[in-house]
Amino acid sequence: MKAKLSPVQKMTLAAMLIVVDILGTRLPGYLQPTALFGFNRISFGPAIVIFSSLALGPLWGAVVGAGADVLGWLILGTQTGPLNFFITIVYALLGILPWALSLLTRKFRHFASYPWILYAMLGAIWAVFIGFLFGTNLFDSTFTKWSMDVLIAKWVFFGVSLLLCIGTGIGLYASNRYFQKRILDYSSIPSPVEVAFIVIIVEVFLMILLKPFAFYCNAWLYLGQSLEEAFGVSYGVLVLLSILFSFVDIPLASFSVSWLLIFSKHFIHTYAYPVIPEEGDPATMKEVKPRKKSELKIDESQLSEEDRKELHPKFPWGWVIFFGVLVSLIIACMIVIFTLK
Repeated sequence: MKAKLSPVQKMTLAAMLIVVDILGTRLPGYLQPTALFGFNRISFGPAIVIFSSLALGPLWGAVVGAGADVLGWLILGTQTGPLNFFITIVYALLGILPWALSLLTRKFRHFASYPWILYAMLGAIWAVFIGFLFGTNLFDSTFTKWSMDVLIAKWVFFGVSLLLCIGTGIGLYASNRYFQKRILDYSSIPSPVEVAFIVIIVEVFLMILLKPFAFYCNAWLYLGQSLEEAFGVSYGVLVLLSILFSFVDIPLASFSVSWLLIFSKHFIHTYAYPVIPEEGDPATMKEVKPRKKSELKIDESQLSEEDRKELHPKFPWGWVIFFGVLVSLIIACMIVIFTLK
């Protein structure tokens, strides 16, 4: 989609996505009043940044990721103290890495109809989590802080995480089947399987491993303390908590990004006129966009139905509907945030 948007459209969409990211990240902080949720929370923020990277490219993806983190701190603050620039770097990378991974997944699209490798990756994450959940006592102090019985809490998280993994697999299969039936219409965007692969990779390397390390670096460099002294938790506990939250983050990001890409491809267009170069004219080799249709020498009878529609552009209702719904959601979220605050 990024190749069909003008710079002004990209800038406008990026600005709107920054606002949505701020609301989607900060609002759960008010709705989930748990101390450790300052480090881990269920939110739409990562999904918005991943969508920005895949839809607008790495530059605007990094702008949305870093910009939302900085502006969110300036406007609403954080539960963990001053702005952590290491976290800002993590979210900037979150806006770059999905785009880079999408270049790789395009070369292996023929595997898209066999998503077993994704099921194996998700199963491996779940197995690691269950191993630490029942094989160690690292979660015990966390459950105690939540005023939960340790044994009951472990079995609850076992069941919930298992159901989320199964639901992710079923939802991924259904979404990918829908995509494959319309692959000619959506060939320029990643398939749901590709998106899920990208989400799992960035979730493991950025949100599970690198984000807790960013808190470790912030405590060591700026506060002169260990992570446990500064925030009351160790790096290992933060990693395990990140794995716990990943069972919600992975399906949330996978499905929301996949369908946002599909809807964006379907509704958002630039309505540019096609240019057909004439033979023997070197000047026509350049990309030219004439202002008047009369300047084009096109036999419409030889064009497809889609090309004929592009020759007679309609009012961009897609943009109007998209931004109308987006602005309405932003206003509603702002009312909720400032009411709770």
